[in-house]
Amino acid sequence: MSRRADLPVIAATYRRIEQAAAQFPDAVAVLLRGQQITYRELNERANRLACRIRGVTPVGSMVVLFVEDNIDHLVANLAIQKSGCVRVSPEGRLPPAALSAILKQIKAGLFLTDAGRLSRTTEMAGNTPILVVADAVRSAGAPAESENLEDEYPLEDFYALGFTSGTTGMPKGVASRRIRSAINSRSVVADLGLTSEDRLLIFGSLNFGASNLVIQAALTTGATIHLLDLGQETPESVFQWMRDQRVSVLSTVSSFFRTLFSPPPAQPLPDLRLVRLGSEPVLAADFDLFLRGFARGSKLVHGYGSTETAYLSRGILDHTTCIEGALVPLGGPPEGVEISIVDESLRPLPDGEVGEILARVQYAPTGYWNVPEQSADKFRQDPDDPTWVFLRTGDLGMVGMDGNLYHLGRRDSMVKIRGFRVELAEVENRLRQHPGVRMAAVHAHTQQGVASLAAYIVPQGDPPPSAADLRRGLAASLPDFMIPAAFVFMESLPLLPNGKLNPNALPAPGQVRPPSAEPIGDAERKIARLFAEVLAAEVGREDHFFDLGGDSLRALRLVARVNEVFGSLLTAAAIYAHPTVRALAEYLEAGQPILSGLVALNPYGERAPLICVPGQNGNAMHFRQLVSELGHEYPVYSFQHPRYDPRSPRYDTVEALAAHYVDLMQAAVPSGPFLLVGASVGGAIVFEMAQQLAVAGRLPLGVVMIDSHFSAPGFSIAAQTAQRLKAVREKEKSEPLLMRMRKEVYRLRRRLAKALAKAAPMTAEEQALRRVKQETERMAERYRPQTYQGRVVYLTCREDRRQAQMPEPGFDELWRRVVAGGFEVIDIPGGHLDSLEMPNVRTVARRLRQVMAGQVSPSAVGEDPPRQ
Repeated sequence: MSRRADLPVIAATYRRIEQAAAQFPDAVAVLLRGQQITYRELNERANRLACRIRGVTPVGSMVVLFVEDNIDHLVANLAIQKSGCVRVSPEGRLPPAALSAILKQIKAGLFLTDAGRLSRTTEMAGNTPILVVADAVRSAGAPAESENLEDEYPLEDFYALGFTSGTTGMPKGVASRRIRSAINSRSVVADLGLTSEDRLLIFGSLNFGASNLVIQAALTTGATIHLLDLGQETPESVFQWMRDQRVSVLSTVSSFFRTLFSPPPAQPLPDLRLVRLGSEPVLAADFDLFLRGFARGSKLVHGYGSTETAYLSRGILDHTTCIEGALVPLGGPPEGVEISIVDESLRPLPDGEVGEILARVQYAPTGYWNVPEQSADKFRQDPDDPTWVFLRTGDLGMVGMDGNLYHLGRRDSMVKIRGFRVELAEVENRLRQHPGVRMAAVHAHTQQGVASLAAYIVPQGDPPPSAADLRRGLAASLPDFMIPAAFVFMESLPLLPNGKLNPNALPAPGQVRPPSAEPIGDAERKIARLFAEVLAAEVGREDHFFDLGGDSLRALRLVARVNEVFGSLLTAAAIYAHPTVRALAEYLEAGQPILSGLVALNPYGERAPLICVPGQNGNAMHFRQLVSELGHEYPVYSFQHPRYDPRSPRYDTVEALAAHYVDLMQAAVPSGPFLLVGASVGGAIVFEMAQQLAVAGRLPLGVVMIDSHFSAPGFSIAAQTAQRLKAVREKEKSEPLLMRMRKEVYRLRRRLAKALAKAAPMTAEEQALRRVKQETERMAERYRPQTYQGRVVYLTCREDRRQAQMPEPGFDELWRRVVAGGFEVIDIPGGHLDSLEMPNVRTVARRLRQVMAGQVSPSAVGEDPPRQ
């Protein structure tokens, strides 16, 4: 491959290491217990080995590096770069099946190994040549072989083929270019402030991409690399080494850092100026360990990347940094990288939204090695500039309101419990803050279709904490659905060779949820049977309906069965208020007192609550999918129309019903900011609520109306419907006779079905729904809103109205006339009836989060951003 004309002028990494060897020939390049090598020796040994490699296999061949983590490994790595070949360095601790899968994907020209792995390498290599690194270096002939090779290789060519860990399937190869390696090394040197005076202690396999990146970068500066075998060390011996050798930089992964510094050293390490953590999310608990273990003036660098994407972002923190939340933020991306957060359709998401991290990287891989079908989903070359590649990382992240990138873990590790998105890192962080927990991991298990959390704990202290202790600690700061159902205590957590947690090696908890007592009494036993019928699970008297996999649809089915068995008049709101067998039985036995009309769909979260009013059917469940899409950090309350219960008073005007809702809201949310949200005719009700609250001196953050309407002189709902039907009939006159006849038959069938339905006896549920709809329609027709001084955001299904040939001006124009404090219109997808259903509800949730964050303004409204 020839050099591109637009490539920057930059030296390859191995050339910069040669320059460091010329500048600092007698400086120690690598130091182990009992071994060391200077820059001159490292460079000369690599030159001799490169000559031997070139004598066995041609430039561009794949050379398998199968050597222990020692000096020979670093010599061989540098020699392969100098030879112009492609390094393939599988981790020696991989299972045989994974190692075999990697070797089958390549055509190796040579194996490099050491004496300890020679027999295993011989089995793998077959007829492929093998060189033992130490023997090959010693057997070099002419002195000239110690000199730097003069050959130059195109910067755009590949120099290494790395493989993913393969924990979710077959390991996949990713080829790296020399130009990308050079840029990354330069960025690492700048971010860490590396100089020839630094002494770096690196934990993690040398085959691991992050370790290799830091080592290569450090060797370009003349710094000294320290390598220790954690299998032969204790935390105390590591701390002593760092003091004796005056280590200034520590580089490892978060998992190793937690193991090593829990608890931190008794005295801060005086020479350590910087800690670099990479590859995994860094938690607030990790940052707390840093603050306690390292002197003021030291820094923590949080690096982020992967096998596919290499070095993507880094955040630099010190003792003055304030961390809010469970995660440590990443800063901006390095040279040649751009980061964005996107949804499933790769559309950019606004700040505060959780989505997949999409990287745009210059001179990046364009796909997996010989796996085109998987590459197409992950990699895409930028059509505007072929030197840039879009890479789907498979990681979740968000850009916070502070402008920082946050890494939330793998996309496939995000779970939903009771419909809420749960970030496992947040639960792990809370567990690690417990004084009796040294290490913690949280994993989701599915049993009978129900997802539950299990916590894996490495305890510390005497006595160690119990599961009850940990549950009580979590309950103080987390909602109940985020508290693990099972706790498994272990001596250590299973790790992959690269130091990350190995979730596949976590033992299955013996019991995913704790036992619950047997039902007591006839009512509890009947309700328990109905729970079990709807949920297909064994149920005890204290089991929570939503913990067992219940959702809003199952709640509706349960309500129907309970009403049938008990002759009651429950709505789904009763299940939200009384979600256990015991609580629901007590409610029924108490004579079903009238429930509060304000249903807590999500009582959790620290953000300002959303107070919602449904449309004509008055059902609080209208917002059930919105709650799930918003996330548990947004409390959501929804009103259930009081007339679902015929014992409730009747409210004949919007003003009267709004006054009733205001009283209920003031009792449930007595203070603090809130947002009013109304769907369809519910928008008129929240508009009137806002008027009354403003008079009482409690102005909401805003009023959001979702495709809401009201009647105005010459512009009633009935008049609009009549005009639309007239337009449809006029259009039909030009259609063929057969098509008109078919439509007329369809209308006759509908009228007949309605007539038969009216003749059949109505159930109590049908009677309640009809009563609510009729009363809501009558009050809406009479409502005449007064001018409101506050702010209103109007979410409109404008396209739906156009397709239905609704006349203009639209309802938004009528509302604009009575709003004095700012009126903003935002188009949303879907129609009037399905705007709060999937997938349209995702856009509504996104817009509501923007409103809550104050990000919506007249200049920021309109259609979603175009797809990249």
